[in-house]
Amino acid sequence: MPDKKTTNSSEPDFRCIDISGYRLLSDSEREVLIKNGNSAQSWDLIRVHDFFNPRFVCQCRFFGEVYIGALKEGFIEHEGFSLPIGIYNSTIINCAIGHYSSIHLLHYCSNYDIGSQVIIHNTGEIRCDKSARFGNGSIFPGDLSEDYRWLDLVNETGGRKVLPFSSMNCSDAYIWVKNPHDQLLIERLKEITNQTCLNKIRCRGVIGHEAVVKNVKSINNSMIENNAVIEGAGKINNCTILSDDLESTLIGTDVILNDSIIGYGSQIKSGAQLHSVVTGNCVSVSQVSRISHSFIGDNSAIACCEIAHSFIFPSHGQHHNNSFLIAAMIGGQSNIAAGSTIGSNHNSRVNDGEIWASRGFWPGLCTSFKHNSRFASYTMCVKGDYPCELDIPFPFCLINNDSARNTLCIIPAFWFSHNMYALMRSRYKFPKRDKRIHTSQIIEHDPFAPDTVEEIISAISILEQSAGREWFKQNNKTDVSTLECEKKGRELFQNGYCPDQIQMPHNTIERGNRQIVIMEPALAWRVYQDMICWYAVNTLISYPESDKLNILELMSRPREKEWINLGGQILRKTDFQNIISRIKANEIKTWHDIHQLYIDYQNEYAVHKFHHAAALLSCFICPDKPLTAQYISLLERGAEAGKWIVHQSRTSRNKDYTDRFRTMVYESADELKSVLGSIDEDSTIKTVEKESEELSRKVEKVIKALG
Repeated sequence: MPDKKTTNSSEPDFRCIDISGYRLLSDSEREVLIKNGNSAQSWDLIRVHDFFNPRFVCQCRFFGEVYIGALKEGFIEHEGFSLPIGIYNSTIINCAIGHYSSIHLLHYCSNYDIGSQVIIHNTGEIRCDKSARFGNGSIFPGDLSEDYRWLDLVNETGGRKVLPFSSMNCSDAYIWVKNPHDQLLIERLKEITNQTCLNKIRCRGVIGHEAVVKNVKSINNSMIENNAVIEGAGKINNCTILSDDLESTLIGTDVILNDSIIGYGSQIKSGAQLHSVVTGNCVSVSQVSRISHSFIGDNSAIACCEIAHSFIFPSHGQHHNNSFLIAAMIGGQSNIAAGSTIGSNHNSRVNDGEIWASRGFWPGLCTSFKHNSRFASYTMCVKGDYPCELDIPFPFCLINNDSARNTLCIIPAFWFSHNMYALMRSRYKFPKRDKRIHTSQIIEHDPFAPDTVEEIISAISILEQSAGREWFKQNNKTDVSTLECEKKGRELFQNGYCPDQIQMPHNTIERGNRQIVIMEPALAWRVYQDMICWYAVNTLISYPESDKLNILELMSRPREKEWINLGGQILRKTDFQNIISRIKANEIKTWHDIHQLYIDYQNEYAVHKFHHAAALLSCFICPDKPLTAQYISLLERGAEAGKWIVHQSRTSRNKDYTDRFRTMVYESADELKSVLGSIDEDSTIKTVEKESEELSRKVEKVIKALG
């Protein structure tokens, strides 16, 4: 086998198929081929490379024009499986074969370009015809069908349909999904997508360089890129498998793929079935999962479940038995527990319902929801059957369907007050697990970002309105404006008002007339504010050139209040609207240009985030008091909040070491430590402590500079 890292200048470049120098067979080569049991429709249609050796072609049938690259004695090995170089016991029709490939028992291969150093073994058929679209939705010239092939995301009726293409990422799909009403935009997106696909037109399939195809029943009209491994798959039809030497993609045993595009570094295995699906990069789908008409974002892991008509952002986890996700937009960094049935989608006359959940959606075991419902970021749901539609506005909350009391209970800021360790662990886990090399999809991994902070600000207003409304109700005042309620509620909380719970009006957070209760509202109000202050101070202090900027002046600027989670990338709503406007105005003509625009906005994100953090602090400023003194106070409050995060993280984790019912399975402290390790050595705790110490040090330095 030739060395993959070095090539002799006299040898061919086996990294590409260039048939321009291929020649007719010599008489001696033809004789050897016939002697080896080969046959051809016409030997004059066979073209070979100068380094072709007929000794390594045996018991094959050739039809039409066939191009065969260099062959020589040697083996190709993949994970201990070794085959001699050459073409054996195969039927080849109108194909081009690269250099030093090993093709054995390929029963039927038609209209394919097969790269160099490829292994194909015991495969039923590999064929391509004029109907091939390779998973793209556009219509190609000469296509036998005149219909676009759409992905029906989020809504089963096809009202938010998306036209897939091989370089599509989650942000692209979001533009389609959020703007079905804008016909000019949709037409422009179709034009751009058509042009993108036209640039890749070919009526021949591809098995890329160094790919491995073993024990596969059928590959039809598909593009298998370099270094892909297709092993034991049942059927791959009209697909593109993105893969290269940096991020090899695996399609495993009994997998069925139809009309799909699989991203770099993904693993689809163990009987998974995908129909009309696009995946991002480094996606894992396994254990007989069934997915249709869905987009699965980068770094997601899915197993043992059914997903249909869903749009899933990066870092989604759904790998427990019997979960069900239908007609949903899930904002990523999410986890769907076993038995969750997010798909009761027939409470109206047609199946036109939708679930919209912002990032960090965590429904509990055997949880079911009714369409339509909407959830703020980092909503955790206690196990239960939620009987009515929900509109949860509190980020980082816990919701509980208390069926015994027929009450919906909500604990705002639950993650901060009771589950801080899990939140901080997730904060570090997602970027650590992001192993992508192809990072076309930009991802904000941090739970604390402008989008979630703005949700917190809205939640604070709702808490204040609810507290004020409750107070006016108790004082027999009903004709009071929302603004008056909010002002009164803020005053109450500032003066130590601390009720166990507040009742929300009927038909607000949940459809219907049952009781809705906000638990621990005063604690949530205070913690929300502390976390805003911590986020703002941490963002300002961590900015590389913050010491050169006049933060006090920046605090007076208006705050950018609307932010978009664009498939994992956070950007201002005005920037998103600018992308839309430029597409409609025909200023942007390719998806490559749109992707570059995402990168341009990401390059500005740190600055926008910095300005947003400065403006956030102005929410705490009293105009009648000296600004510098208030700024110093806010810096100190942010540093104290960082210490509180350390305390909360330790407290929530320490339960595993001190709670009697957690420790009763260990007979000694040594046994517990050997299993759980020491809390002082916990990587999450150590990172939180280090961040807090660094923040305190920087805050102290800034305060000294202010004088």
